[in-house]
Amino acid sequence: MLKRLAVRKNPRRANIKWSILGIHYVVRALFISWKLCVVHPSTWLKADDTGLYCEPGQFYIDPMNEVSTALVTHGHADHARAGHHSVYASTETLAIMKTRYGDEMATHQHAITLGKSVTFNDVAVTFFPAGHILGSTQILIEYAGYRVVVSGDYKRRH
Repeated sequence: MLKRLAVRKNPRRANIKWSILGIHYVVRALFISWKLCVVHPSTWLKADDTGLYCEPGQFYIDPMNEVSTALVTHGHADHARAGHHSVYASTETLAIMKTRYGDEMATHQHAITLGKSVTFNDVAVTFFPAGHILGSTQILIEYAGYRVVVSGDYKRRH
């Protein structure tokens, strides 16, 4: 049985429980000194059968199925899939996707600039380097006073 958490803005720590595709997760969320959180259980960021969905921004991050708007963290096949209407990703990730999927990768491709925010409705997203593979990114999502980082995959050491 999964529990829903009552969340207040900028808590120091929280146990977050959720389930996706039959796999149950429990994460101890740590809210770092600059009030950046690793995982956030708020109702506007949801995991569903397609992936991680930001309802107010109307986009998915690393979706598993075709969607209207996809933010892709890196070019590995478990994160980057073909058939989306619009894809936002680093130049390198778009190149990897183009090589793998050809013209079927997306109707529209948008190369993001690292560190520069893009707004979807009232949701600001900023891509930062992750160090996992060429062009891999972490995505900062800012909405309604909350800041959430979706890491995709990352490299712990250089």
